[in-house]
Amino acid sequence: SMAQARGMSSTPSMLQAEQGLSTKEVMELVRTVALLKVRLDKADARIADMTAEANTIRPTLTKGSSVSRGLRPTTPRGGQSSASSEQRTSSQRTSSRPQTARGQSPARRKSPVTRKPPTRFFTASMRGGPMTEPMKATGRTFLTAREREDPESALQGPSLLLRRELTEQGYEMTAVISAIARAREYKRANPEVDTGAHALSILQSNTAPATRHQNVIEDDNPYNDGVKYWPFRGFAFPPSDFKGPGDMRQVDELNAKLELSFVYGYRGDRSRSNLFYTKSGKLVYHTAAVGIVYDQHSHSQAFFHGHDDDIVSLALHPDGVLCATGQVRSLKGPPNPRILIWSTETLQALKEISGFHQRAVISLSFSSDGKQLASIGSDNSHSIAVYESPSADWAGGKPIGAPVGVDKGHNAEVFEAKFNPVTNHVVLSGERMLRFFGLKESPSLTESRIWSKKGILKHKDKKDAQTDMMSVAFGPDGATYSGTVEGDIYIFHEQQLTRLFPAHKGAVTALWFDTAPGVNRLFSSGQDGLVKAWEIPEDGKAQPKTASSSRLRWATQIDGKMHDGVIDLMGWVTPGLEAAAHSLHSNVGHLLVGTISNEIYELDMAATDGSPMCIMQGHFNQARQGHNNFNYELDGIASHPFAPEVASAGDDKTLRVWDLTLKQMVKIRMLKHAGKSCAYSPDGKLVAVGLSNGGWLVVDSAELETKAFGKGGVLRKERIGDLKFSPNGEKLAVASNDNFIDLYDTSTWERFGECRGHSSYVTHIDWSADSKMLQSTCGAYELLYFDASKKGRGKQIPFASSLKDVSWASQSCVFGWPVMGIWPEGCDGTDINAVALSHKSYKLPGDKEAWRRHLVSADDFGTVRLFHYPCVKRRGGGGAQPQGPEA
Repeated sequence: SMAQARGMSSTPSMLQAEQGLSTKEVMELVRTVALLKVRLDKADARIADMTAEANTIRPTLTKGSSVSRGLRPTTPRGGQSSASSEQRTSSQRTSSRPQTARGQSPARRKSPVTRKPPTRFFTASMRGGPMTEPMKATGRTFLTAREREDPESALQGPSLLLRRELTEQGYEMTAVISAIARAREYKRANPEVDTGAHALSILQSNTAPATRHQNVIEDDNPYNDGVKYWPFRGFAFPPSDFKGPGDMRQVDELNAKLELSFVYGYRGDRSRSNLFYTKSGKLVYHTAAVGIVYDQHSHSQAFFHGHDDDIVSLALHPDGVLCATGQVRSLKGPPNPRILIWSTETLQALKEISGFHQRAVISLSFSSDGKQLASIGSDNSHSIAVYESPSADWAGGKPIGAPVGVDKGHNAEVFEAKFNPVTNHVVLSGERMLRFFGLKESPSLTESRIWSKKGILKHKDKKDAQTDMMSVAFGPDGATYSGTVEGDIYIFHEQQLTRLFPAHKGAVTALWFDTAPGVNRLFSSGQDGLVKAWEIPEDGKAQPKTASSSRLRWATQIDGKMHDGVIDLMGWVTPGLEAAAHSLHSNVGHLLVGTISNEIYELDMAATDGSPMCIMQGHFNQARQGHNNFNYELDGIASHPFAPEVASAGDDKTLRVWDLTLKQMVKIRMLKHAGKSCAYSPDGKLVAVGLSNGGWLVVDSAELETKAFGKGGVLRKERIGDLKFSPNGEKLAVASNDNFIDLYDTSTWERFGECRGHSSYVTHIDWSADSKMLQSTCGAYELLYFDASKKGRGKQIPFASSLKDVSWASQSCVFGWPVMGIWPEGCDGTDINAVALSHKSYKLPGDKEAWRRHLVSADDFGTVRLFHYPCVKRRGGGGAQPQGPEA
């Protein structure tokens, strides 16, 4: 303490006696006290000098002197003034004054400021500047005493806070500034008056039609003001006659629900061995997040809805009733992908398995007794796990816990894993390998229960036999058959390659061994589009050959020659699509074929012509050279204005038409580029398709022949996100990812207008009922309006409130007042991908006219929801997923 150091008078001996300190500690304390006294004396002297300097160098100056103008006063001879000399003398007297680099005294020190210290922060709006965050105070940012005492009159310019408050009420900026100035003038004579309240009264008394902002419509309805909601970046304006909470348009009661009736498609492009006959003769397969049981006789489907994300694998239990399905990891569910075991008859889940695999479960297989289930994960090591159930029916008892054995599968790509029904081993096929797994009988506590051995890919008849193993099947003697990428079929006994023979020109994509009594036949499919039936001789030295026409009435003419036991799928599948299969399965003289192009065919082994029957078709992922993973999408879909018909366009470069009554595809056309959007004309005679290269195409709906087209890469270079015919059919609006909307005359197909103004790619567009205006949304979550009634550039309408009573022919825009209830709390602007409005309205008992309509939305989580239209409340009070109503 400085005060204690000054007043310290005790001697070292006294300190030593009083405090019990050692001699060394006492001497150190004495030296410290002496040093403090010296520093205090220097500080006192410096303070005294600064006080004397402040009293000396601030004489009373006249208003016009050079000092008051910021100039140093000089003598007539150029010498320094007396004040400057006194300053120099005072500076020389101060020995502790710091020196400059050249040994000269520093510039004159400014006198201490007598003002109050500045506040820690101040807002720029205090001086009429821009509205910003509070900034740190500096020597130039503090307020003067007059400004602190009377900020209303001292600050230059009106307060931005008051200016902003009044302009938000719809008044013009010039009128607001004038009213604030008049209110300040009035406050000088009447200090008790509030400036803001008086300015508002001036504006209200002098309001003229031109004074109010154009975006504000004068009315007495308090419920039709603009509404702001997330994630829409704008204001949503209800109709002028909207009555608020009691309005019938705000009801959230749904008089309908969604029920899934039919699924068009099959996942055959990125999954293998996922198509089977059940015990009752029905078909079980999967697509999207739905397990499907299909009845051929009634052409109907039953659905299993237990999964919450895409199913990527399926295995049938030996009893033909149970099956297991594995999915990818769900973004809204548990962190690990799930495996569900369910019944194809009751469609009820019996067991759920999760906790080990990561990303996805890409392959499943049951053991011959049905008590064990092998699974392969999509992690970097493609780990294998074997689960075991106490009973073969997987019903009742304790939940399935951890797997009984786990091991690494393969670091490279794997294709499928299957249980050998004879040896009870799991065989995994993959890139340049075939691996065998089994369970040890009595392993030690420190070792894994699973053993693993690699297949020996060496044979005297082939110099380099190590290649990619694409498919696996098993003979009645336990032999393993594997199809290679080079078109050969390898035969293994245990882990040793014993035989091989050429089968296809191209990869062998699927194998199935029919071990039924009297059949004993191997079926194979390859990239050459052929399905072959092989008779395997019992003599190990004889080569397998295709089945004779006497035993299997298949015969195909290839290159002018008849080939027995061969079916050429290329002549039956959709033209232009691949005919290779990823799944084969037989049952009582019939063979199921699931192709890479997501089509299902059934071959009758007793048919004389061998013609397959097409059961299912759908869009697919087209293979790309050098790529194994695809994420092709189905973006374009449009319903016929009055017929039960739907058109779709996808990344597989196909335009398809589906009959909703027959529940089948009726037309298809190949496209040069991926289809990203499509739309019907109001009379249903034309279909417009937007392409991925910025072009578009118009075809007739009857034969899908070209009527008009816009060449891509010329006017627009990015994908066409949406297109719509006007309600009168005279115009076509084409929205692109270049942020523009082009307008075409349907009589000449010439471009007559362009709408611009979006700051991101355009996602959806809608025409008004009178075919004069457009509304559109974009990737920046904007909703813009354009006048499309005249030629040239479509004029943007900046005031959304002026269009609050416009009737729109459709509702595909995901933002606006009629759809603001579809957005849940905490959502992202990309969560909802599309909305659609029902074509016709309906009425309920008690309604005077038919005004009710339905709205559906599709989101990123695989959910389709049903709402009342307009949907004003958050979530509309309810929605519906495909399996049924949702609260």
